[in-house]
Amino acid sequence: MSAGAAETTAPDQRRVSVPTFIAVVVLVFLARRAGSPALRPAAAALVLLVLALVVTFVVNAPINLDQFAWNAQAPPADWAGVRDRWQIAHAVRTAFCVIALGCLGVAIIDRPFERTAAT
Repeated sequence: MSAGAAETTAPDQRRVSVPTFIAVVVLVFLARRAGSPALRPAAAALVLLVLALVVTFVVNAPINLDQFAWNAQAPPADWAGVRDRWQIAHAVRTAFCVIALGCLGVAIIDRPFERTAAT
């Protein structure tokens, strides 16, 4: 991946990641305030998204930055190990995000914030 490609990819990811994270934080706050059963799955989703961010910043991003200095014609001797670490971290990060999406689906499936008419 060239530096130019990384520069265009990262802002696209931030345009999606930041609003998603904010929306889940708001959902957790509202669910807590309402005493909604959506709180547990929403909180689980938030924890999973935070873990995905941690994996990104601890493993994937440093590897991405290191690779900018690599020469494609003469990669470092341990390039395969680095690639494998990146791929495992990426799979873990993706699993966290997919499970978080499932938790959000569970959180909203019964319309926990829907008000019932007073009788």
